[in-house]
Amino acid sequence: MSTQLSKIEVPEVSGLTADQRGLLSEIMRDVQASVNRLEAAARKWMELPPGARKKIVEQTNASYRDFWSRLEKVGAGVLHPQLATVGGRAAQLLGKLPMEEQDRYLRDLIPVVVKGKGPRAGWDVRNIDVADLSEEQRKQVFRVKNDGQVIVRDREMQEAYLADKMAREIVERTTVEHVNVVDRAGWVARDGRVFPKPDLVKGGITKKQLQKMIADLEG
Repeated sequence: MSTQLSKIEVPEVSGLTADQRGLLSEIMRDVQASVNRLEAAARKWMELPPGARKKIVEQTNASYRDFWSRLEKVGAGVLHPQLATVGGRAAQLLGKLPMEEQDRYLRDLIPVVVKGKGPRAGWDVRNIDVADLSEEQRKQVFRVKNDGQVIVRDREMQEAYLADKMAREIVERTTVEHVNVVDRAGWVARDGRVFPKPDLVKGGITKKQLQKMIADLEG
């Protein structure tokens, strides 16, 4: 791969003993080695002719299909090796960004606009791992254009997205609240119309019922 990717750092974790921190460092070295081996496997995969790769995909277990696809993308330099092992729609969309952006968002996390604390607070920004994004946050952060291009909304775009979402929710809520629906034994009055129920249609409508229907429409 031509792009120089960031090395996996040992995370800062409080409350560990010296021995535990040492073991964590060893684990992260193993993780880095695994990523390096995955990159090496991807390069070897790309050394196989396309016809050979096709045969392997077709003749190995179906459970390998997604792995082969990801390995090919890693070998082609379009998918970060760390994302080859991360599931979920958010990680899939992140994997469609240029390699430099994938590396940056994996290293520095993804800036997500969230509501600040307190009733009068504005918006804050939190950096969240792609694997920890909720479905709503994923929709807020990632935008898929008509041509399939994926972009990550910046703070201004996310605030606009949230403002539009809140406005639509208010309109929907207001619409529901102002719909006058009266459900009686023989009919339903809704949106300026009366819909008689089957039993009332069979038995006919009395003058008293008709007067109630008109009152329901006017009320």
